[in-house]
Amino acid sequence: MSKRFQTAVWLIRLWVAAAVMCWSAAALGGYLGWLTVMKLTGQ
Repeated sequence: MSKRFQTAVWLIRLWVAAAVMCWSAAALGGYLGWLTVMKLTGQ
């Protein structure tokens, strides 16, 4: 394939990886925050 196509594929992979990391970090933060709230309200 052409070099431009390879660059586009690389950028898309990079963007997808960044999006997955951001979403997983946000989900983890929200989950930990929810656990903390449950602990504080439970006691």
